[in-house]
Amino acid sequence: MEWHPYAKLFPMLPDAEIEALADDILENGLRTPIVVDTHERIIDGRNRSAACVLANVEPVLEVFAGNDEAILKLVVSLNVHRRHLSESQRAMIASKIATMPKGGIVGNQNAAKQKTNSSIELLDSVSEGVTQKAAADALNVSVPSVKRANVVHRHGTERLKEAVVNGDVSVKKASEIARLPEAEQEKALTEKPSSRIASAPQAQAPVKSRGVGVRLAHEAIACLKKIPVNDALRLDGMKIVKNWIKENGGV
Repeated sequence: MEWHPYAKLFPMLPDAEIEALADDILENGLRTPIVVDTHERIIDGRNRSAACVLANVEPVLEVFAGNDEAILKLVVSLNVHRRHLSESQRAMIASKIATMPKGGIVGNQNAAKQKTNSSIELLDSVSEGVTQKAAADALNVSVPSVKRANVVHRHGTERLKEAVVNGDVSVKKASEIARLPEAEQEKALTEKPSSRIASAPQAQAPVKSRGVGVRLAHEAIACLKKIPVNDALRLDGMKIVKNWIKENGGV
């Protein structure tokens, strides 16, 4: 089945999870219908649709007759509350919403508006475009995160974008990488953090300062000198204190 463009805002589940979903559908049937628009494009349920194909089960469809604005609100509302996405993943989605052209995607503009969760009410009008602030609030991310995602979308390689969408790289790190030439972006993605750590110069051990301890040690020597020269305690004490001063960088 064809996907509605708004449904593509959110990433698909990993193959292993879709296979597990297929096993569940095969055993228990499709419990939640696949939501489609009036053109039979999937609005919600791409993963369920893929699982039905694997399970060779005929999917149950439910038509949503809302307009373009209502479809976007529905897609965001359902996925924000259902999916466990990181802030970076949500920022990438918010960036896409905020950069959609005015007028959104052609849909049934004459249908009655559908109400969704109140947290999505900030997406007031797709026909007027969606601001970064509105998209950020709807996806529960910060505006700076959306701006970083914009950098990744505009300048990042497809592989870099996928890495953020899949949760492998943070949007902050990706926005830094996206400013590099494409060849350098690939190198930054394949470089293992451990290799950079190994090649970094080893930090030198801190030099112990001649602080209060050294001063007190010298005062101890002055006290030991008051003991008669032929006293064994004086000799042993002097050795101990002088060795301590030497080991701690004193003179």
